[in-house]
Amino acid sequence: MGKISFIHLSDIHFVKTSGNSADIDSDLRDVLLTDIRINATENLKRIDGVLVGGDIAFSGSREEYIKARKFLEEITNLFNISKSSVYCVPGNHDVDQNIPRKSSIVYEAQCRLDGIKSLDETDRAFESYINDVCYNDLLFKTTQEYNNFASMFGCNTHSGMINWTHTFNLDYNMKLKIQGINSCFLSNADDHKYPKDNRLMYIGQAQIPNREQDTVMMSLCHHPPECWKFLLDIQTKMNRRVDIQLYGHKHTQSVLLTKDNVIIKSGAAQPVRGDDWNPRYNWITIECVMSNNKKIIKILIYPRTLAEHRDGFIPDVDLCAGKNFIEHILNIDEKREKDLSDIFLKKEQNNEDINLEWKEKNSNESEVQINERELAYKFFDLSYIRQTEILIELDLLEEDDRARRYSDIITKIINKAKLGNKMYELWNKIND
Repeated sequence: MGKISFIHLSDIHFVKTSGNSADIDSDLRDVLLTDIRINATENLKRIDGVLVGGDIAFSGSREEYIKARKFLEEITNLFNISKSSVYCVPGNHDVDQNIPRKSSIVYEAQCRLDGIKSLDETDRAFESYINDVCYNDLLFKTTQEYNNFASMFGCNTHSGMINWTHTFNLDYNMKLKIQGINSCFLSNADDHKYPKDNRLMYIGQAQIPNREQDTVMMSLCHHPPECWKFLLDIQTKMNRRVDIQLYGHKHTQSVLLTKDNVIIKSGAAQPVRGDDWNPRYNWITIECVMSNNKKIIKILIYPRTLAEHRDGFIPDVDLCAGKNFIEHILNIDEKREKDLSDIFLKKEQNNEDINLEWKEKNSNESEVQINERELAYKFFDLSYIRQTEILIELDLLEEDDRARRYSDIITKIINKAKLGNKMYELWNKIND
């Protein structure tokens, strides 16, 4: 079996006019396919699938998916693998916004879910909708065309299956299980009322994978954690259950590495053109090896970025510290023991202040080590006015937090900075 490899891309944004004689993105797609044909095939030799993190279409129309399907088939053809070897989830651009505009019952269901203030109550309301004897598909109407497209790959969702999964075999009797998570149940035209479309989306507890023995869990989801409602209620469980997390939506690429997790935001492969236009995508390889009688998961991430001359993709050496890939190891046996064993729990309680170092990598900064306790100390040494300015500048202050003391929410602020890869910026602004 050996390594399992994937092409990982997101936000390919096919529009109805894609492929016409004046489509400037046709050249971008050709450059990306050329990079895969020459460089990915050389480095990976073979791949097991194409992972697409949402925003396949631009407005959720059938014509856009027809064009996207042809493009994805070209990738699978390069490796001579089945055309069904595509794994995808919907993004906000895969939502047909005409549905909630024209259907008050769909829009009202979305508004009801969005207005509930607790995770448990929202989950109960969601469950009532998908079990309704007359309208159990109500919340899936907005992604109907996406689901028609995704059904070709077994990646469609419906009231009877809100998540899809697929399992690959690794060495040493380990498995890699991918779970697709739909983060777009609330998405509609109201998204545009929020700056940079940063509306918070609903991820329910039923969408968090269950534990399985001898299994590495990998999630594929469009909206990253900083875009989730009830983040603090599900973040810890998600990180404990899901070892490798893949996201789209944010058009900047980042790789977050911790002892227990790999969290990748792929960047946009075909973003809307503007001042920050910077197409990106990844290759990923995963394998299980043995070390000291423990199963170790070795992950290689190859971030690819369009060169300045726009005539080819190249390794993102800034993200890779001068190399063409990032290597990370997860001690999967130790992680499972730590999560479930009373012995490890006691050790964690006795040493809760030891693990204070945060490692951050992103496309703009080199690797840095930040001590959270020192960060908090320096933050509270600033004036209240300066504290507020920093939190607003970095979008770390939610509306509900504005009336609260920062000492009550400092952990929440730091967690949000981690998830948004803003720890380095926060540290620098505090020390300015």
